[in-house]
Amino acid sequence: MQHGFIYIPKSQKRERMIENMQVLDWELAAEDMEALDALTTPEALETFKQLYFKCVQRDTPDAGRTDLLRPTLTVG
Repeated sequence: MQHGFIYIPKSQKRERMIENMQVLDWELAAEDMEALDALTTPEALETFKQLYFKCVQRDTPDAGRTDLLRPTLTVG
């Protein structure tokens, strides 16, 4: 949330839905954000990208359509 990414929590329980909405009333310290950001290495991003593309190719209605893949995936 602090980076401006949209998150979509999954829950079927009302209590958990309410808890999930409470993410808007606090934020992590800058040092904690930096520590978490450091976990996203180029190697980890490449691994994610390859798995993502594999799943798109295999598990979507457009499986096999390479023209839909966008090989440029970056963390901003």
